[in-house]
Amino acid sequence: MYILFSIAVAILLAHSRALDSLVDTAGGMGYIGAFIVGIFFTSIFTTAPAIVILGKLSLLHDPIWVVVIGATGAVLGDLLIFRVVHARLRSDVYDLIGKAWTHKLQHIFRKKIYRRFAPFMAAIIIASPLPDELGLTLVGMTNYAEDYFAFFAFIGNVIGITIICIGARLVT
Repeated sequence: MYILFSIAVAILLAHSRALDSLVDTAGGMGYIGAFIVGIFFTSIFTTAPAIVILGKLSLLHDPIWVVVIGATGAVLGDLLIFRVVHARLRSDVYDLIGKAWTHKLQHIFRKKIYRRFAPFMAAIIIASPLPDELGLTLVGMTNYAEDYFAFFAFIGNVIGITIICIGARLVT
């Protein structure tokens, strides 16, 4: 439901003067606007409007800098979500499913193959239009260090925002 609402807001923004106002505000802030919009690029609730604004910003500013600075902002947003998932959600899930299932899940998360591929899968999810929370949950349920996670999140966000900027240039 929230995803549909977010998409509806993005469509309304794309066809209204409100988007022009938001882009003017973000564009007037220069690359700081790309950083702020990048933070909003990470959440399931704000991804669709952020995609539209990042696309428009790439037409106003150097797209390479929009990608790098927007991805940096997105990593900050991802790290905030990662901390919540890592600190709170994991223990809540374990409490919810009970002791027997907790040990089974912990066994899966400790497997070498899971630990090797989880960051790559997370980066692919982060690069895609899928909500970043899915990728963050994949990695947040393990004991990965934040800097290791931040590297993969940055790569995923660079790929995703680059696709948005290319798409914006192709459409206009």
